[in-house]
Amino acid sequence: MTVGAWTNADLLSERGRKCRAGESRLTCGRRVTQAGTFMHELGHSLGLWHGGGWGDYRNCKPNYLSIMSYSLQFKNFEPDRPLDYSRVALATLNEFSLNESAGIGGPSARKTIFGVNGIPKPPVGASGPIDWNGIGGINVSNVSADVNRIDSANCGDDDGNLVQDGKTTLVGFNDWANLRYSFWASPYYANGVAPAAPSVPELSGTQSTAMAQAVDADGDGFSNATDNCPGDLNPSQGDTDGDGFGDPCDVCPLDTFNDADVDGVCGDVDCAPNDPTAFTVPQEVTGVTVGPDNATLSFDSAAPGAGTGTLHDVLRGGLDQLPVGNKPSEMCVASGVQGTTVTDMTTLVPGTGFWYLVRGRNVCGAGTYGLTTGGTPRISTACP
Repeated sequence: MTVGAWTNADLLSERGRKCRAGESRLTCGRRVTQAGTFMHELGHSLGLWHGGGWGDYRNCKPNYLSIMSYSLQFKNFEPDRPLDYSRVALATLNEFSLNESAGIGGPSARKTIFGVNGIPKPPVGASGPIDWNGIGGINVSNVSADVNRIDSANCGDDDGNLVQDGKTTLVGFNDWANLRYSFWASPYYANGVAPAAPSVPELSGTQSTAMAQAVDADGDGFSNATDNCPGDLNPSQGDTDGDGFGDPCDVCPLDTFNDADVDGVCGDVDCAPNDPTAFTVPQEVTGVTVGPDNATLSFDSAAPGAGTGTLHDVLRGGLDQLPVGNKPSEMCVASGVQGTTVTDMTTLVPGTGFWYLVRGRNVCGAGTYGLTTGGTPRISTACP
């Protein structure tokens, strides 16, 4: 399968509920589409079919929570779909006699997709009851419905003969436990004529967009294709920063570039929005101690609270010249220290002593050496 012919509009419909910091909607949609396609096609190379094991071409099975299914290859139906193969073989579904109360008995963290008369229903919890026939209410058993028929996803005509297959039995499958890492084990690796496989059309960008248009996952009145938050209720489509991501799902609701430097701090509050090594001026450095050798000085790093590019300046002065503030004894023991230790081998004169203070600095500015008892910053020009 190739996504080379997909339009930007097609890619935008695939982005799902959450994107990464620094991504635009288009970049996010392209990443999600490429990742889903790669893992899906890799699955075929590892022995998986659209229904799970070899020979199972039943596509869009609700009890098969795998990226191999067209209903879960992309995020056009289920915005929170994880990039994963199935991890457990769920119970078999008999489409002639479905138990709505039992559902599919899947994991609580997952959702599944099914169709009613060929039309996809919004994602439903995999661990609870499921209204298979779509008429409302939950019937314990004997519900007849072709639940893996989803016309927009080419599901239901799984043998590719242009005729709907109708109701059948859908078997669950554990992908991870049955991957075939040796192609020699494939029935297609043999002398002579290879076994015939169903001709299943690949999903086009147009089809994928149509799939997203057919579902409103969060029920806010906007389809997954046009909703600026496909998995979060946003009936007003509020988008404060105008970046195309609705406020409920926006990584940075007030930052158009969504943390462009990917340092974990949104640009509207980042003092260096394009520098990943700094996001605020360092706070006061704490934990200053002198080791048993009376020479090794240790302190807490200011980097966690200000950015990885934070450096440290170590200031020293005489105890007989307090308070701090450009006194003759003040000197810079070390400047631009990345770590949290320095060594000062200066020998003390008997009856005297030193004090030490440390400040952090980065491209946003220099922190302070702490505050005086009056609440004003201590100032010394000894360190540059």
